[in-house]
Amino acid sequence: MKFQTITVFMVTNVAGEVHVGVTRNLRNQMQRYRNGSETPPGWSLPVEKLIFFSHLPRLDWALALEKTLVRFSRRSRLAVARRLNPELRDLSLGVWEPLVSHAVLDSDLAAPWYEAQPTTASPWADRN
Repeated sequence: MKFQTITVFMVTNVAGEVHVGVTRNLRNQMQRYRNGSETPPGWSLPVEKLIFFSHLPRLDWALALEKTLVRFSRRSRLAVARRLNPELRDLSLGVWEPLVSHAVLDSDLAAPWYEAQPTTASPWADRN
């Protein structure tokens, strides 16, 4: 049996709408959103950025999380996303990168939620 992960994700657009979805292949899903071949139901504007995703090993767990997030208000969804992505950066940029161990990441380049000490400065501020 092939092991697959299911991904629950949140995307947003310039109007501030937040869409929650489930996919088996986040990379392909984001590619469809980026090239405009697909948009979330009811959206007239294209997806601007991926603000949250969670990989889960079981479909029933992923569907339960999606169902919970869908019931949340927009404000609550953004609060969940900000727990892991405080600045609501576009996480889809990392979707295209090959998977690497967190141990090999340069601490200056690591995403803020992996840092031991919270910081208010951007880790990229001193780079030219």
